[in-house]
Amino acid sequence: MESVNYEYFDSENDYSKNPNATKHRSFNVSRGDFSKYAILNGFCGKKLISRDARKFYSSMCRMAVKKEKGFYVISDEYEFAETSYKNVISFAMGMLATRIIANEIYNINKLYHFTDKSFKGTLVNGKMAPDWIGVDGQKKYFYLKVRGLVIRMLGKRQSSMQKYN
Repeated sequence: MESVNYEYFDSENDYSKNPNATKHRSFNVSRGDFSKYAILNGFCGKKLISRDARKFYSSMCRMAVKKEKGFYVISDEYEFAETSYKNVISFAMGMLATRIIANEIYNINKLYHFTDKSFKGTLVNGKMAPDWIGVDGQKKYFYLKVRGLVIRMLGKRQSSMQKYN
C-alpha cells in the first residue's frame, strides 16, 4: 500500500491570504482502493455495470500513477500522453482524489451529484453547483468542488479539492 500526500487549506480565506501556505497530510491508499473509487465515480449510482466498464474505469486512473519510494507519482504513460487524453484523465483523477479524500479524511461514504435524483437541492441564482455533496456520519454536509489541471510545460498534474461546510 502506497501513500498519498494531501495538501489543503482550512478555509477559502486562508487560501486568499497566502496561496502557498498549504497544510500537509499523508495517508495510505491501495491499488484496490484506486479501482474501487474510480468505478464508483464512473457508474455514478447505477446498480450493475459490465465487467468491461469496471475495467475501463479502474484502468484509466491506475495507468496515470506509478509507485515510487512509497508514494504514488505521475506515470510516464500519463506524462507523455496526448493532451486531449490528459485532460480526460485529469478530470477523472480529480474526481478520484475527491472521493478518496472525502472517504479517508472526512469519513464521507456516500457522495451525490447536485443533479442526483435522490438529492434535492436548489442552486442559488448565479452560483456554481458543487461537483459532489457528501454527508458524514454526524449528518454534517460537505460541498466539494473538483479541479484537475494539466501543466504542460512541467509535465505534472495537480488536483485540488475545495471543501465548503
